[in-house]
Amino acid sequence: MGNKGKREFIQILRLLEAIPMEIVTFAVNEAICIGAIGFDAVKQIALARIERRPARL
Repeated sequence: MGNKGKREFIQILRLLEAIPMEIVTFAVNEAICIGAIGFDAVKQIALARIERRPARL
């Protein structure tokens, strides 16, 4: 994905500043499983997990 992919990767790593690693890991795996690979999807899944609600993508 070139530079865009690098930017998205860094944004996901920056999520670790505010969200525990276990939740970010879960969100990344879930995003890969549903084919919604990207920072926005990972962030939405992680926030939904924290708020104990289903993710709406």
